[in-house]
Amino acid sequence: MSRPGSYQSSANNVKSQPITVKMAVSDNQVKRKQRQNLAAFGKQ
Repeated sequence: MSRPGSYQSSANNVKSQPITVKMAVSDNQVKRKQRQNLAAFGKQ
């Protein structure tokens, strides 16, 4: 993670939202992380 601070703030925002939104946001974060991992793997 290049910017843990921004990740932390987004996680805090999720806590104050309904569970369905929380699940959707976390799912988006997982997909984004997977794309970052694939991109990093491709650069090696």
